[in-house]
Amino acid sequence: MRAAPAGDAMAVGPLGQRAVGAPRGGHPVRTSMPQRASRQRLPCIGPSTALSLRGPATARASCYAMRTPLAEPPTPMEPVPWPSGFDDPGWLWQLKWDGVRCLAVAGDRQARLWSRRGLPRAARYPDVVRALADALDGREAVLDGELVALDTEGRPSFHLTMRRAAMERPGPAEVAALPLFYAVFDLLALDGHDLRGFPLEARLATLSTALRRTSGVHIVDTTAGGGAAFVAAVAAAGMEGAVAKRAGSHYRAGPSSEWRKVKPRRVLLALVAGHRSTGAGRLRSLSMAAYAGNVLTYLGEVGAGWSEAVAARLCAHLRALPPAPPPVGAPPARAGDIRRWVRPELALRVAYAERTPSGLLRSAVLLDFVPGAHPEARVP
Repeated sequence: MRAAPAGDAMAVGPLGQRAVGAPRGGHPVRTSMPQRASRQRLPCIGPSTALSLRGPATARASCYAMRTPLAEPPTPMEPVPWPSGFDDPGWLWQLKWDGVRCLAVAGDRQARLWSRRGLPRAARYPDVVRALADALDGREAVLDGELVALDTEGRPSFHLTMRRAAMERPGPAEVAALPLFYAVFDLLALDGHDLRGFPLEARLATLSTALRRTSGVHIVDTTAGGGAAFVAAVAAAGMEGAVAKRAGSHYRAGPSSEWRKVKPRRVLLALVAGHRSTGAGRLRSLSMAAYAGNVLTYLGEVGAGWSEAVAARLCAHLRALPPAPPPVGAPPARAGDIRRWVRPELALRVAYAERTPSGLLRSAVLLDFVPGAHPEARVP
């Protein structure tokens, strides 16, 4: 795979000792990458591996023939969750950007975009449509990737990405204030040829020759083997995770064990400051808090990680605790919201993806309970 121009490299791959760069004019993300994982560029991916598609199409699929309208969007291939990174030379690794999945069909200086669930999205991302037209330079392609927004430090921000996704028809000022880039990680078709049945390495090599990196479109770099070090470096850089893809695999619709996503989780000791329940008295979520200095501060809700039996015991335990004022930053009561704030006598360990700009824990999952008040439960 060709190297990105200076200042334009967008992915952690081959996990060398360099920055995970932002789009041109953006803010670089500095990372500390292990030496043993560096310089492992794929010998199998390069111009010699790219498919020659200039002759008659031998693998045409009518739904990918760009000269006819697409009746339906392509169904994306989905990775299955995997607990940790692993070392296997038969697997390739890519950075998982903390963005929104997007499939694109582009050609004739136009582009159509779809969400993971097949909803049209071109009107929401006019900047990406223009960037794809420039990057393909007249060629026709079906691409798979993620739409990503960066924060002021150059790190992927799911919060900002979702803010932009909520704009149905953003104007030029809104686009300029909250730009996105398209991180492309696979090529499904090119110039009317269906490539889904070709090996992954060939698709990636062809992608690198068909698509120009621009400020709005980037190719996600790939590295071979060294998965454990790759995931460790991704976690140390504070990135969302990584995806392992079996070398030689084809692109198949739906979940597949030939794609495996590994998401490093942060772990925090928090206090149970309250709970929400349904009208029938069933536990809905636990309200988390921790100390910022001497101030008990709200961290959000955790609603997963326990069985029905554990939930019943928790409800009984929490009902026995004396009431207490809510922690600082707790949300106001809403109509129909059954919530009770209690003295923080029960601690828990939770895994979470990140803290949002408002300080809440995103995608929190209960790991276990730790008896006692635990004053060491601190805001990270």
